[in-house]
Amino acid sequence: MKTINLRDLYPDVYKTDTFVEVTEEVLDVIQATQWLEAAYPLVL
Repeated sequence: MKTINLRDLYPDVYKTDTFVEVTEEVLDVIQATQWLEAAYPLVL
């Protein structure tokens, strides 16, 4: 299990650090989504 900070993902919702443990699979999906969102303007 990996620990992530929800404040990094949702800064408008979480004003303080909130750490949660997630499985490797969930972390992979989060990272893939971040990569796709970052690459989206390049796809147009």
